[in-house]
Amino acid sequence: MAVPDVLIVGGGVIGCAVAYELARHGVKVRLLEGAGLCSGASGANGALVWPQAMARGIGLTFSLANFRLFPALGEELGVDLEYRRTGGLVAVGADQWERMVAYAAAQREIGLPAELLDGAAARAYITIAWWLTTFPGATIMLTVLGINFMGDWLRDLFDPRLESL
Repeated sequence: MAVPDVLIVGGGVIGCAVAYELARHGVKVRLLEGAGLCSGASGANGALVWPQAMARGIGLTFSLANFRLFPALGEELGVDLEYRRTGGLVAVGADQWERMVAYAAAQREIGLPAELLDGAAARAYITIAWWLTTFPGATIMLTVLGINFMGDWLRDLFDPRLESL
Protein backbone atom coordinates (compact mmCIF):
# COMPACT_ATOMS: atom_id res chain seq x y z
CA MET A 1 0.00 0.00 0.00
CA ALA A 2 1.38 3.40 -1.00
CA VAL A 3 2.37 5.82 1.72
CA PRO A 4 0.06 8.86 1.63
CA ASP A 5 1.27 12.43 1.49
CA VAL A 6 -1.47 13.37 3.95
CA LEU A 7 -3.30 11.33 6.57
CA ILE A 8 -6.71 12.66 7.61
CA VAL A 9 -8.31 11.34 10.77
CA GLY A 10 -12.07 11.76 10.78
CA GLY A 11 -14.49 11.09 7.95
CA GLY A 12 -17.06 13.74 8.69
CA VAL A 13 -18.01 16.46 6.25
CA ILE A 14 -14.84 18.45 6.88
CA GLY A 15 -12.49 15.45 6.72
CA CYS A 16 -14.12 14.20 3.52
CA ALA A 17 -14.08 17.66 1.95
CA VAL A 18 -10.40 18.17 2.74
CA ALA A 19 -9.53 14.70 1.40
CA TYR A 20 -11.54 15.34 -1.78
CA GLU A 21 -9.95 18.71 -2.49
CA LEU A 22 -6.42 17.49 -1.80
CA ALA A 23 -6.93 14.44 -4.04
CA ARG A 24 -8.30 16.69 -6.81
CA HIS A 25 -4.98 18.53 -6.68
CA GLY A 26 -2.88 15.38 -6.96
CA VAL A 27 -2.08 14.82 -3.29
CA LYS A 28 -2.07 11.17 -2.13
CA VAL A 29 -4.54 11.09 0.76
CA ARG A 30 -5.57 8.43 3.23
CA LEU A 31 -8.73 9.04 5.24
CA LEU A 32 -9.27 7.18 8.51
CA GLU A 33 -12.74 6.88 10.03
CA GLY A 34 -13.65 4.45 12.77
CA ALA A 35 -17.43 4.35 12.54
CA GLY A 36 -18.34 5.11 8.93
CA LEU A 37 -18.29 8.22 6.78
CA CYS A 38 -20.38 11.06 8.20
CA SER A 39 -21.70 8.80 10.96
CA GLY A 40 -21.11 11.27 13.79
CA ALA A 41 -22.17 14.90 14.02
CA SER A 42 -21.97 15.31 10.23
CA GLY A 43 -24.65 12.66 9.77
CA ALA A 44 -26.91 14.06 12.47
CA ASN A 45 -27.00 17.76 11.58
CA GLY A 46 -29.79 19.62 9.86
CA ALA A 47 -28.05 19.42 6.45
CA LEU A 48 -27.96 23.20 6.17
CA VAL A 49 -25.67 25.26 3.99
CA TRP A 50 -26.04 28.41 6.04
CA PRO A 51 -23.85 31.21 4.68
CA GLN A 52 -24.30 33.68 7.52
CA ALA A 53 -22.20 34.49 10.55
CA MET A 54 -22.62 37.01 13.33
CA ALA A 55 -19.07 38.30 12.81
CA ARG A 56 -16.78 38.60 9.83
CA GLY A 57 -13.74 36.40 9.88
CA ILE A 58 -12.39 33.09 8.65
CA GLY A 59 -15.62 31.25 9.53
CA LEU A 60 -17.68 33.54 7.33
CA THR A 61 -15.07 33.38 4.54
CA PHE A 62 -15.25 29.58 4.49
CA SER A 63 -19.03 29.61 4.79
CA LEU A 64 -19.36 31.92 1.77
CA ALA A 65 -16.96 29.77 -0.26
CA ASN A 66 -19.02 26.71 0.61
CA PHE A 67 -22.23 28.55 -0.32
CA ARG A 68 -20.80 29.37 -3.76
CA LEU A 69 -19.21 25.96 -4.46
CA PHE A 70 -21.78 23.53 -3.08
CA PRO A 71 -24.47 23.86 -5.78
CA ALA A 72 -22.05 22.50 -8.43
CA LEU A 73 -20.65 19.66 -6.30
CA GLY A 74 -23.36 17.14 -7.21
CA GLU A 75 -22.72 17.65 -10.91
CA GLU A 76 -18.97 17.39 -10.37
CA LEU A 77 -19.42 14.10 -8.48
CA GLY A 78 -22.09 12.79 -10.84
CA VAL A 79 -24.72 12.35 -8.13
CA ASP A 80 -27.87 14.15 -7.06
CA LEU A 81 -27.10 15.67 -3.67
CA GLU A 82 -30.74 16.81 -3.44
CA TYR A 83 -29.49 20.30 -2.68
CA ARG A 84 -32.10 23.04 -2.90
CA ARG A 85 -31.31 26.66 -2.14
CA THR A 86 -34.24 27.86 -0.08
CA GLY A 87 -33.83 30.10 2.94
CA GLY A 88 -34.48 30.29 6.64
CA LEU A 89 -36.56 32.07 9.20
CA VAL A 90 -35.21 33.05 12.61
CA ALA A 91 -37.42 34.49 15.34
CA VAL A 92 -35.95 36.94 17.85
CA GLY A 93 -37.36 38.84 20.78
CA ALA A 94 -37.71 42.60 21.03
CA ASP A 95 -34.51 42.74 23.11
CA GLN A 96 -32.53 41.39 20.11
CA TRP A 97 -34.13 43.51 17.40
CA GLU A 98 -31.42 46.21 17.17
CA ARG A 99 -28.69 43.59 16.97
CA MET A 100 -30.57 41.87 14.14
CA VAL A 101 -30.92 45.18 12.26
CA ALA A 102 -27.12 45.47 12.23
CA TYR A 103 -26.74 41.77 11.40
CA ALA A 104 -29.10 41.95 8.41
CA ALA A 105 -27.35 45.07 7.10
CA ALA A 106 -23.96 43.32 7.36
CA GLN A 107 -25.31 40.30 5.45
CA ARG A 108 -26.61 42.51 2.65
CA GLU A 109 -23.21 44.28 2.46
CA ILE A 110 -21.53 41.00 1.51
CA GLY A 111 -24.21 40.09 -1.02
CA LEU A 112 -26.41 37.76 1.03
CA PRO A 113 -30.16 38.21 1.17
CA ALA A 114 -31.40 39.14 4.62
CA GLU A 115 -34.75 40.63 5.48
CA LEU A 116 -36.22 41.68 8.79
CA LEU A 117 -39.90 41.04 9.43
CA ASP A 118 -41.82 42.48 12.34
CA GLY A 119 -44.41 40.32 14.10
CA ALA A 120 -47.26 41.14 11.71
CA ALA A 121 -45.15 40.54 8.59
CA ALA A 122 -43.79 37.26 10.01
CA ARG A 123 -47.33 36.04 10.78
CA ALA A 124 -48.41 36.97 7.24
CA TYR A 125 -45.41 35.12 5.80
CA ILE A 126 -46.14 32.01 7.85
CA THR A 127 -49.74 32.14 6.63
CA ILE A 128 -48.43 32.08 3.06
CA ALA A 129 -45.68 29.52 3.81
CA TRP A 130 -47.86 27.35 6.06
CA TRP A 131 -45.50 24.36 5.89
CA LEU A 132 -43.00 26.20 8.12
CA THR A 133 -45.25 25.54 11.09
CA THR A 134 -47.39 22.62 9.92
CA PHE A 135 -44.72 19.99 9.29
CA PRO A 136 -42.67 20.57 12.47
CA GLY A 137 -45.86 20.72 14.52
CA ALA A 138 -47.26 17.54 12.96
CA THR A 139 -43.94 15.75 13.47
CA ILE A 140 -43.84 16.70 17.14
CA MET A 141 -47.47 15.67 17.62
CA LEU A 142 -46.98 12.28 15.91
CA THR A 143 -43.81 11.63 17.92
CA VAL A 144 -45.55 12.39 21.21
CA LEU A 145 -48.55 10.23 20.28
CA GLY A 146 -46.28 7.40 19.19
CA ILE A 147 -44.34 7.52 22.45
CA ASN A 148 -47.57 7.62 24.46
CA PHE A 149 -49.10 4.67 22.61
CA MET A 150 -45.88 2.68 22.80
CA GLY A 151 -45.59 3.49 26.51
CA ASP A 152 -49.16 2.33 27.11
CA TRP A 153 -48.50 -0.85 25.14
CA LEU A 154 -45.30 -1.59 27.09
CA ARG A 155 -47.03 -0.91 30.40
CA ASP A 156 -49.89 -3.24 29.45
CA LEU A 157 -47.40 -5.89 28.38
CA PHE A 158 -45.05 -5.81 31.37
CA ASP A 159 -46.91 -4.39 34.38
CA PRO A 160 -47.86 -7.39 36.58
CA ARG A 161 -50.44 -5.32 38.49
CA LEU A 162 -52.60 -5.15 35.36
CA GLU A 163 -52.96 -8.93 35.05
CA SER A 164 -55.59 -9.02 37.77
CA LEU A 165 -57.87 -6.55 35.97
